[in-house]
Amino acid sequence: MVDIDLDSLVTDPFRNMNVVSGSNILAHDYAVAFSTSCTKRAEQFLCFGPSPADGQPITIGDVHFSPGSKRAFRKRLEDEAKFRANIAGVHGPAEAAKYGADIERHEAVHSGQWAKHLKAETFVAKYFAWEAVRSYWILRANARS
Repeated sequence: MVDIDLDSLVTDPFRNMNVVSGSNILAHDYAVAFSTSCTKRAEQFLCFGPSPADGQPITIGDVHFSPGSKRAFRKRLEDEAKFRANIAGVHGPAEAAKYGADIERHEAVHSGQWAKHLKAETFVAKYFAWEAVRSYWILRANARS
């Protein structure tokens, strides 16, 4: 994982719409202020250090913020690969691809979700509105049981 110039988050995006919407600019500004380093992966950028999501992995635009260090991230990738290999050994490669943990693939899906919005603010508002509705229904279901 080779460190990159942070300006490439804006000048060389994976999805142009993430620059147009402002989400990669938002991610760039956070990375400049808080990330210890960033690298370019197959489907998105990856930045290490503090996460804007209170210690949880999160994607903003084309940038996956992974809390912690490169070493911790490499370990996670190794553990996920072993887990998928175990699934494949028992159930086959298709099941491993479907059910095996893959943080990079998962977070890259979120990059595509950000890119579907003309403004980053629209995505954020929709996300929090959805999470509020989801939380309401979970609390309601738990109250009934």
